[in-house]
Amino acid sequence: MKHLVIVVLLWTIVLPTLATAQDFTRVPYGPEDRQFVDLYLAPSNCPTPV
Repeated sequence: MKHLVIVVLLWTIVLPTLATAQDFTRVPYGPEDRQFVDLYLAPSNCPTPV
């Protein structure tokens, strides 16, 4: 049962990110080259969380 919960959680997290492309890639947030983030924006006309 524990494995099933883990699989379902991974499925709901990973699958939507595979279906969408990043809106902003490799946005730096620190002095080192390895400190970056990819941003995905929600399709919405109102303010949405990141």
